[in-house]
Amino acid sequence: MAKTDLKYKKQNLLAGFFGKKYGEFLYSGTLAVETALISAEIKPGDYVLIPNNVCYRILLSLARLNAIPIIITPKNGYVLTEFEIMKALEQFPVKAIILVHNLGLPVDVSAIKNICGGRVEIIEDAAQAWDIKCKGNSIGKSSDYVITSFGISKPLSLGVGGAIFSNNEKFRHLIDNYNNNSRVSDRLLLPYALPASVKFDVNKLINIANNNVFHQRSIANVLIKELKNMGLNFWELCDGDNPTWHRFPVWTDSRELFNNLITQADRCYIRYELPHKITLDGTPMAISLNSIHMDYSEKKYYHILIKTRQNLLVNIRRWTKIIKSKNLKK
Repeated sequence: MAKTDLKYKKQNLLAGFFGKKYGEFLYSGTLAVETALISAEIKPGDYVLIPNNVCYRILLSLARLNAIPIIITPKNGYVLTEFEIMKALEQFPVKAIILVHNLGLPVDVSAIKNICGGRVEIIEDAAQAWDIKCKGNSIGKSSDYVITSFGISKPLSLGVGGAIFSNNEKFRHLIDNYNNNSRVSDRLLLPYALPASVKFDVNKLINIANNNVFHQRSIANVLIKELKNMGLNFWELCDGDNPTWHRFPVWTDSRELFNNLITQADRCYIRYELPHKITLDGTPMAISLNSIHMDYSEKKYYHILIKTRQNLLVNIRRWTKIIKSKNLKK
């Protein structure tokens, strides 16, 4: 095995789980996105398409590159589809798209790639995804780059750092790896590499992710089974879909039903989140960047996002049983 292969053994091992050959560990998932954008040769004035629910720090990376964000609110409320991508491509010369598996829900990257052809770089944000499939297609199959985060709440929960993966090794030449080659480089390097002092076992990290996602899917399976026919909406699966279920979204147009969900969730010790009241397009940062907003959201719904990893099955079963009984009495 060559020295360069030994050096990147852990990175390349993890890259395989994201459908790519090469990987690099960085300080954060946000810096991984920025590295992908630079590797994709995003220049000042280039249009970059992002969903309205992406991490707000992505705007910092776009600001540093003087790129123009096109912020899209998806029709389904959670992930971008071919519909929104086609609308954007009809109006703007988009150079790159960041597709986020928001809440661990699958994005049809293959279908979007077919629309874009080879003229648009696709960056797949898998920070909340692990072992995810969309219509039978695995992660990384159709994207140019895959990025992830090692944040404590993520499937790969190391607590610090992130990673970038690709089948093209050129992104590695952008990063300062604190070695002699970096010292004599003829280009400005990005000081983003995760220091060697951050020690971890990749195989152990993978096992943690597998265990986390197994529990998350167990919770989701119970919710899907128990919440049927109760006037609630949740994510519809296509054949071949295998979500990570980082969160399990439930929504309704009934304020009364929503209030009941929240009240009983608190009584049953259910861990949940409510969507941010301030969306990305409304932040001062987005406004200062003269970003473009395209809103395809449907009518107003009340959403609750169930934390799948932090909840116990016994509490979930108790909660759904109470919700069912109260619905039957109406």
